[in-house]
Amino acid sequence: MSSNNIAILIACISGAVSLTAAFGVEWLRQRSNRAKLKQDKVLADLKLAQDKELEEFRNAGALALEEVKDRLARGREAATKVEEAARLITRYRDPLLRSAYDLQSRIYNVCRPGGFRGYRDPEYFRLNTMFLFGEFLGWLEIIRREIQFLDLGAIQATKDLSRMLQGIQDQLSTTSELHDEFYLYRGQQRAIGELMLVRADGQTTAWPRYECIGYAAFVAAHEDPAFAKWFIRLGDAIGPASRE
Repeated sequence: MSSNNIAILIACISGAVSLTAAFGVEWLRQRSNRAKLKQDKVLADLKLAQDKELEEFRNAGALALEEVKDRLARGREAATKVEEAARLITRYRDPLLRSAYDLQSRIYNVCRPGGFRGYRDPEYFRLNTMFLFGEFLGWLEIIRREIQFLDLGAIQATKDLSRMLQGIQDQLSTTSELHDEFYLYRGQQRAIGELMLVRADGQTTAWPRYECIGYAAFVAAHEDPAFAKWFIRLGDAIGPASRE
């Protein structure tokens, strides 16, 4: 083989090696790119999964936090209502007990054998007895309204109070035991209680607060037939009205 042929052969082999090397480099480059793309996709999928888990964790945490806040708010609301119930009972305990004591003393004096009817001043006795009924029913109406406005009907203290007052109203409305005329149907009790109310001075609440009218205001109001008609039968049971 001549030197020229050998040179040509070497050149061909060298070209083939160079071409093969170039193809190999390109193949490696493409493979590397594919691997990088696959790795990037894996990383992107991993990041997406992590972001999703993080979002779910945040949502769960926010929901748990809201539940805790809600429980705390309901706990504070319940505690506040218990305090309001205690203040309500404290505020009206004394006037209610005083009016209840005055009324039961008068009922005893009227209903006992040979009961007292005023003797020298029967008209005062009659009006004052009607006033004692009205005053007591007025305080019952005030307490009923306060429980309603403060939304305290489910608090145990006010449930107990309402149950006791319900029993008293039931007794006032019955005619089955004593067979007398000293009874007032529940609607009459409510009506008389409403008539006995007057707006309290120095309002500090969002709802109207009331107190009972005094005896002088009751006597003046009794001159109004629309007021007096609710007491007619009760007044007749106590004693006939004086005629001037």
